Amino acid sequence: MKWVFTAATAVIVLTLFFAFKFGMKPRPQPLINPTEVKNLKEAGVLVYRRLRQDVRSVPTLAAGSLPMIPDYQNFWQGFILGAQNDGAKFHKILTIPGMSLFQEASIIPTEVTSLEAFQNWVPQTNEKTFLYLPTTEVTHINKNGLIKSFESRKQRTYAITLHKFFASKKQLSQQSLSCEDINSASMLQQLDCLAEQVTRSQFRKKLDTNKNYIALYRYGIADYVAFWYQGSH
Repeated sequence: MKWVFTAATAVIVLTLFFAFKFGMKPRPQPLINPTEVKNLKEAGVLVYRRLRQDVRSVPTLAAGSLPMIPDYQNFWQGFILGAQNDGAKFHKILTIPGMSLFQEASIIPTEVTSLEAFQNWVPQTNEKTFLYLPTTEVTHINKNGLIKSFESRKQRTYAITLHKFFASKKQLSQQSLSCEDINSASMLQQLDCLAEQVTRSQFRKKLDTNKNYIALYRYGIADYVAFWYQGSH
């Protein structure tokens, strides 16, 4: 059995090596299958609990949301509340002008437009920081995004974005979405295509379109996407 374990470990290591070296994308890993929740705040608490160890292990967590999700702020309030109740309180909550979050957030000055400027503005301490940015800057799909810049400086940062998915074939068929050439699509289109994959993977379960659901997937090592479905009740 020892050689089986050794072989399996080697396969995992080689897969991760080629993923980083040659840009191969690891298969998405479902962490929370679509789970019924009462509201976005409860969904945020649930996602925190699932990511508890990862969130506690890094000093900076970057987050972003689709602005068209109504009351998306409630998701992050639930997430931060879950962390606070778990003893992993965020000491700094930062966002940029025009990004609606909540009153506790400090606004990053408009002139802070680069990683260097951001590092000068935020003292580099061990204080836990929640950084709320446009989704396109947060997702690791964007090779030139701020989060990739953090990684290039060997600053460990996890990224979580809140997206949406659909609960039925009928709903998906009503979307004008083309995912045939995903590599040439915009950042948001690529996220839409990820949501389409999540939707298709749940067809057999026949989710109740009147209920709210949250799902969570990991893409690569440090990129998480929470998928929200708002029921039609």
